[in-house]
Amino acid sequence: MPNSLEMFTSGNLAIFFGYSYHRASIEALAPKLNFSVAKLPQIEGTPPTNINFANYWVEVVSKKSQHANEAWDFIQFITQEEQAKSYLGKTNRPTALRSLVSSQREDDKVGVFADQVLTAKSWYKGRDANAAEMAIKEMIDAAITATSDKLSGIINNAAAKVQQTIN
Repeated sequence: MPNSLEMFTSGNLAIFFGYSYHRASIEALAPKLNFSVAKLPQIEGTPPTNINFANYWVEVVSKKSQHANEAWDFIQFITQEEQAKSYLGKTNRPTALRSLVSSQREDDKVGVFADQVLTAKSWYKGRDANAAEMAIKEMIDAAITATSDKLSGIINNAAAKVQQTIN
């Protein structure tokens, strides 16, 4: 199957699971596409409910930087609430600051995502995130056509591959 984002923007996929940053890609690839954004579906009655997977970027400063102190000072500055508000308003990204979640909940572009910030969990993918993601993709692809007696082996194989990225 082709890439799910490409399939969605070409009108060949009814639902796409993505993050807030995918919205800009969808709008750029298919400016006339009529779509809506909704919360990630949850399995009703399974504790704990309403868990979402976080996807975020972190700022870093190279050890080799000649201006490391200034770079860290800048990072401290841009992560303060007032500067974060300005950045988020221009980029339509959900906040990472708990204090700003309520102000974004009513926003048409990021409200759905901001509403899920407090239930988002991180998943450490190890030293090779691409390998971990590929193991999950391969597992899903194999499970689609597998018989039920083969599923356990497929899942165990993927788990072993992901574990290798962590060790």
